[in-house]
Amino acid sequence: SIPLSPGYHLLGWTAAATTASSLAENISLCAKVAMWNASDQSWLAEYIVALGDLDFDLLAGEAVFVFMTGDALWQGEG
Repeated sequence: SIPLSPGYHLLGWTAAATTASSLAENISLCAKVAMWNASDQSWLAEYIVALGDLDFDLLAGEAVFVFMTGDALWQGEG
């Protein structure tokens, strides 16, 4: 279990491949799932829950940022 508070959190995804939308659905109060390219220092794909578009694949071993609008406890998957 991982406690999440309002703001950004970096999650290392270690389970099987999934999508940003599926990850967001499993974290209450998650507003956004986003990828960061450290070498280019830029945001890549962003899945915004309220819009429901720009969903992207999330492979095992990749890390993503989730943006929380409130406190939640993520149980993880896989």
